[in-house]
Amino acid sequence: MSSKVKILLVESVQIIILFFFLFLLLMYKESIYETVYIPILLWLIFLLSLAGSIYITSRFLIKDDTHSFNIANLEDQQDKVKYQAEHDFLTDVLNRRSFIVELNKIFVEGRANNQLHAYLFIDLDRFKDINDRYGHDTGDKVLVKFVDRIRPLLDKDDVLARMSGDEFSILLKNIDSTSLDGMRRVNEVCAKLSSEVSRVFTINQYEIITSASIGVRLFPDDVKSASDVIVQADVAMYKSKNRKKGSVTLYDHKIAREFEAATLLKQELENAYINNEYVFFFQPKVDVDTNEIKGVEILVRWQHPTRGLLYPGDFFAEANDIGMVSKITELSIHKACEFISKTQEYFKGNISINVSSGEIIDTFFISRLVGIIKEYDIDITQIELEITEDELIKNFDFAIILIKKLQELGIHVSIDDFGTGYSSITYLQKLPVNTLKIDKAFIKNLNTNKSSDTDWILVKTITTMAKALGIEVVAEGVENEAQLEIVKSLNIDQYQGFLFSKAVEQNSLITLVKNEE
Repeated sequence: MSSKVKILLVESVQIIILFFFLFLLLMYKESIYETVYIPILLWLIFLLSLAGSIYITSRFLIKDDTHSFNIANLEDQQDKVKYQAEHDFLTDVLNRRSFIVELNKIFVEGRANNQLHAYLFIDLDRFKDINDRYGHDTGDKVLVKFVDRIRPLLDKDDVLARMSGDEFSILLKNIDSTSLDGMRRVNEVCAKLSSEVSRVFTINQYEIITSASIGVRLFPDDVKSASDVIVQADVAMYKSKNRKKGSVTLYDHKIAREFEAATLLKQELENAYINNEYVFFFQPKVDVDTNEIKGVEILVRWQHPTRGLLYPGDFFAEANDIGMVSKITELSIHKACEFISKTQEYFKGNISINVSSGEIIDTFFISRLVGIIKEYDIDITQIELEITEDELIKNFDFAIILIKKLQELGIHVSIDDFGTGYSSITYLQKLPVNTLKIDKAFIKNLNTNKSSDTDWILVKTITTMAKALGIEVVAEGVENEAQLEIVKSLNIDQYQGFLFSKAVEQNSLITLVKNEE
């Protein structure tokens, strides 16, 4: 019942009561029983009735106002809950679920009205490193500042959302791909976004540098569904990240073909593991002065059923994407231990096994490694792990911890491809390693004109420093006698390369080792 109806009823009752008491007053005035007390009593009853009706009326009004306030407050709470459900709690932009709803709606409208839109998928580069180094609180503040910087770049109809940790999405509506103005806007937003992100983030007295890799997909175009828009922009984004962090890639048919090929390759890699298609070769490491085999490096190849023998460069990136590298490493360890077990009577050198960053940061890697070595009952000091310089620098703190633990167990550690990093010599004096392998790119370019050969000067500097630190030096990629003579002059300990032997199968290596007895 509304407040107006309630008030009308109360006032009607009030009027009836008033007329009733007036009637009584008149009646008692004519009565023979009239006394002075009766009118007073009737007036008192009249006044109490009037006060009661006023009180009841006011209570109805208060109750109704309270009820109205509660309804308004409940609606505010519902709006607040709805907003929180649709938005990211940290950055206050749309969350993934709400964005997908909006994307589906725009996709359908675009197809019905023949409108073209642009979807930008953004990933902040090296954001995990920021969290690891500065803490998640600082990382969160970077995300908030990132959003604050890119909001002004967008029109009011554009849509911004946080898809996951450091991944964001932007919808640019009504893009005319046939118009210079249409595509210019996409390019301008991407360029300004990249510029804003590359500016230093100053947070908690830290100066943090990052960049944004961006994948762009125009839609509806020839896209089948809204979910495909996200998948294809994601593919384009990873193309940017792999090509050059901080770059922008527009999804096209060429990328589609590459993606399909990579997807097929990843499935084949899984099958290769099941079907035992990974095979292993061994390349000797030879003493520069005596030409004796001092060690070997185990190298993986893939015996593809239709494409023949494939080298790591043909499949390792995809293997890393699907987590296959750790399985291949484990196979390598088994093969290395098997070789030592077969040759321990006449081969006392070490065998080098390549490991990736996945193993460096895996806290259980060492226990698995030691467990496999114990299975074969071999001398643990014959095992050497090779880690590329790039992987060491990326995971420097973890690498030092790993290396120290390995050396405590008697396992040797080698830096592979040394010289390719941007601050090699600085890191060299901090890493407690046994061996340093100079990248073949430097050896290939060595010449006898020492005064003008920058590679010669660099290799000489690295070798001298390594020797001073008690680190053994191995030259990779020695292919002719001239290179060997230069390597000797540089006081390098060992070399690898086609001059002595290419990578060979296990039985061929055993023959080589036996011939040296």
